[in-house]
Amino acid sequence: MKVAHLIALGCALFLLLGAAAPWVPEASGAVTMENAALRAVVEQHIRERTPWKGCEMRFDYPGEIRKVVLPGDRFSCRVTSAPSQPYIGSSIFFIRFYDKGVLVAERRVRLTIEVLVDVVMSSRGLERGREIGQEDVTIVKKWLRRPPRNLLSRITDVVGKKLTAAVGPNREIRGNMLREAYAVKRGEPVRILVDEGPIHLSATGICQENGSEGSIVRVQNASSRKVIYALVIGDSLVKVDF
Repeated sequence: MKVAHLIALGCALFLLLGAAAPWVPEASGAVTMENAALRAVVEQHIRERTPWKGCEMRFDYPGEIRKVVLPGDRFSCRVTSAPSQPYIGSSIFFIRFYDKGVLVAERRVRLTIEVLVDVVMSSRGLERGREIGQEDVTIVKKWLRRPPRNLLSRITDVVGKKLTAAVGPNREIRGNMLREAYAVKRGEPVRILVDEGPIHLSATGICQENGSEGSIVRVQNASSRKVIYALVIGDSLVKVDF
C-alpha cells in the first residue's frame, strides 16, 4: 500500500469526522503517520480479510500507536498477522514499511475485535426433548469478542429439531444442544404399511436406522426377517411401495 494512499485515507477521515488530519507533511517532504491513520490501515486490512463479511465490527485499542515518519511517498506498507488469526477477540497486527523492498519501520498493534452477529435465542423456557417450533425461538444481535462454538444464526437451523437439555427463557441455543427429531429410531419397532390399490396390509418390523419423516430407511420384517426399504410417514410408521 503506497503512503500516498494513506494520505488520501487521512484526508477522508478529516472530511468525514471533522478531526485534525492524522498525517502531517514536513518541510523536507517527509510524512508523519499519526495514530488515527495507522489504525485506519489496520482496520481496512481486517475488513478486507475477515471471515465475518457483512457483519458490523468495532475495535478497542489499549493505547496509542507510536507515530511513523516517512520521507515522501517512496515507501509502501504491509499489514500482517498470525496465519491462524480468527479476526475476532484479542489480536496483534504488524504494520511494516518498506523502501524498495527493504524494511525500514515497523509498528506492533494490539487491539480487541468485536463482531455483531445474529444469535438464535429461546423466546420461552423449553423442556428437554421438545421439538422446536417457529414460536419457540427468536433472533437477537449480539456482540462477540471470541470465536463462537456451535453458533446458530438462523431460525431454520433449529426449527424441527429436538433439545438434548432444558433451556431457560432468553438463552442461546447452540448446535450441540440439538438433535434430529427422528420419527423412527434404530432398534425400535415400527408399523409397516402396504397400501397399493385394493391391497391394504400392515406388519410389524424393527427399524435398522434412524430416520426423519420423508426419509427412506431400512426395516426388518419381524416375521420373515427380510430387510426392506420403506418411507417414513410418521412416528413409528413406515410405508412400502411396490
